[in-house]
Amino acid sequence: MHYKMAIFDLDDTLMDFKGSQAVALKSVLRSRASPSNFTTHLDSFRRINNDLWSRFERQEITKEQVVVTRFSEFFSHHKIAACAETANAEFMSHVSEQTILTENAINVCAKLSKHVPLGIITNGVAKVQRTRLEKAGLLPHFSFVCVSEDCGFAKPQAEIFHYALQKHPHLEKILMIGDRLDADIQGAHNAGLASCWFNPTNAENNTDTKPHHEIKDLAEVLPLFF
Repeated sequence: MHYKMAIFDLDDTLMDFKGSQAVALKSVLRSRASPSNFTTHLDSFRRINNDLWSRFERQEITKEQVVVTRFSEFFSHHKIAACAETANAEFMSHVSEQTILTENAINVCAKLSKHVPLGIITNGVAKVQRTRLEKAGLLPHFSFVCVSEDCGFAKPQAEIFHYALQKHPHLEKILMIGDRLDADIQGAHNAGLASCWFNPTNAENNTDTKPHHEIKDLAEVLPLFF
């Protein structure tokens, strides 16, 4: 069966969030910490940030708590005297400017959009996500963009998929493509959608979440549609 609609995750599926995050954090820390410690700082910030977003996805904390707490915890851990709110505002501004795409992202979206409608469902800050999409040239290929901040739900909740797909009742013909088993793939299953795990690093799946398809390169998704 060929699918009739593609839903993409954004971060680390279409856009290289890890790379963008590194550039943004380096800019934030330039006047606040020694550059010789950047690798340690980046690893630490990613752990803190990922943990907080996971708590957000489990509905334990709000998005507002995530974006400020990540820097207050980070600065406290590394004994850096700085304002968390100011640092976070700078960080989000820098992230918004980054347009690093994953390999083949623009070509795959351009080809797919000629055959089937495309959508994006992403957890994150709406203004940041939409700015990145626009600057990267991806936005014209998509029929809709649904950000968790806009609808009050987050992956892996089924509600964010149902909210985004209100006008598309035939869920069995829709394929969700994403890099995270716990959010994208499990979320798709929760909502009754087929799933495709984007796994460019050949990571081992040791979870109970089993995708319907698995790809290493985004271009491998094309035969599933035409």
